[in-house]
Amino acid sequence: MWLMPRDLEVLKAVYEYRALTHTQLTHLVFENNHPSIATKRLYMLYHNGYLERLFLPARGGVAVSPTVYLLGEKGAQELSLRGEYLNFYWAKDHLKVGTLFLSHSLAISEFRLKMTLACRAAGIPIVEWRGERELKKDYDKVTVTSPSGVTRSLPIIPDSYFVLETAKGKRHLVLELDRGTMEGKRFRAKVEGYTEYFKSGAYKERFGTKSLRVLTVTESQRRMKNLKAITERAGGKSRFWFASLETLTAENILAETVWNVAQRQEQYTLFD
Repeated sequence: MWLMPRDLEVLKAVYEYRALTHTQLTHLVFENNHPSIATKRLYMLYHNGYLERLFLPARGGVAVSPTVYLLGEKGAQELSLRGEYLNFYWAKDHLKVGTLFLSHSLAISEFRLKMTLACRAAGIPIVEWRGERELKKDYDKVTVTSPSGVTRSLPIIPDSYFVLETAKGKRHLVLELDRGTMEGKRFRAKVEGYTEYFKSGAYKERFGTKSLRVLTVTESQRRMKNLKAITERAGGKSRFWFASLETLTAENILAETVWNVAQRQEQYTLFD
C-alpha cells in the first residue's frame, strides 16, 4: 500500500484521539465529503496493518455494530519513523481495551471532534490539546480537609486540557467527560479537589494561565443538572461549566447559549 497524505492524517488522528469510529474519522479527516473514499482507505489501512479495528456492541437491535479504529503496529512504526511527535509512545497493550474504557474514550473523541469542527469553521486555532494519557504522566495533587478534620490527597487529572486562541486572547479549558457511572460523592470529591486547586494557585504554574475553566460534559440533560447541583452544594462557582453531549453540535458548541454555569440560572456561550 502506498500511503497518501490523507492516510497519514488518519493515522495521526487515531493516535491523538486514541479511538475513533468510522463515522468520526469520515467527518474529521474526509470532512464528510467523500464517504466512499473514506470507507475504501480505512479498509486498506486496516488490511495492511496500519490500523486495528473493533466493533462496539450493537444497541437496541441495531443490525450493524459501529466500527472503531485504533492505531495498529505498522501505523505506529510509520508515525515513529516520521518523528513528528516529540514524545511518541505506542505499545501493543493499547489495543487491549475494555468496553467501558472504549466507550469513555469515544465520548471524549466525540466532544473533541465537535470542538475541532467548530473551531475549523470559525477560524479559531486550537493551540494545544493534551489527552488523559499525557496528563497522567505528570500531574498535581491537592490536600482537602473535611469539616470534621479528615484530610484526603486528591489527584488533578482531567480527561483533556486544551487551549483556544480567540480574538480576546487564549482560553484555557479542562474537560471532565461523565458517562453517568460515577457516584455523586466521587464527583463531589472531584469538585472539592478542583476548588482547592484554584485556591492554591498551583494551576497557574501547571497550565500557564490565571483563568482555567472546568467543562463537565455529560451524556444527558438530567445527569448534567444533577452534577451541576452537586457542584453548587460543594461550593463550586463560576469556574465550573456544564453541557450534555447529546445537545452539543459543531454548530452550537461555540456560538450558542448551550452552557450552564454553577451558581447561575442563565445559559451562556463558551466565550462569555
